[in-house]
Amino acid sequence: MQTIICPRPTRAREDDRIVEIFLHAYRGGRFSREPNWLPQNRTNVEVIASDSYGVTLAIEHTRIFAFEDHKHKEEIFRPMAECLEAEDHWVPRDKCYWISFPTHILDGLNRKGREKYKEQLKQWLIVTLPPLVSRPESHKLDCPKGNQSILVEVEVRDCCPTLKGIHVGAFRRIRTVCSR
Repeated sequence: MQTIICPRPTRAREDDRIVEIFLHAYRGGRFSREPNWLPQNRTNVEVIASDSYGVTLAIEHTRIFAFEDHKHKEEIFRPMAECLEAEDHWVPRDKCYWISFPTHILDGLNRKGREKYKEQLKQWLIVTLPPLVSRPESHKLDCPKGNQSILVEVEVRDCCPTLKGIHVGAFRRIRTVCSR
């Protein structure tokens, strides 16, 4: 698990304080500079924030919850993430890689299969990451998993906000349906 130290929130409203902490932690704090806090006396987004590239993030709801089986997924994924993060000795010191795998990447693999896949992933990272360039949006890449591939997201930064050059996490796609 990664620890992120955030400054003490300055907002008075409790929901805003949570959002403020989130802005400092999310993607290395890239959206935490000069957020535009909107009045909450009517229904609207709480804050709009932009990064140095002009990418904008709007936060409308403050709900903190994990998906149903997150503890199980974390127990399975943690050794894989730690192993890949330890492989940063070949990463250029002026770059940092944030890699997000789908939570189901290890589904169907027993312990022996996970160890074999961990080695396959390390080889894939060593070949795939160095040529990637820094840009505002994430790279979306096909990552091997046996005979198939899985889409991963890799964010490349020109500077390293922490001592590690590789940060590994997981995401779960949630489908949202809007009705009028």
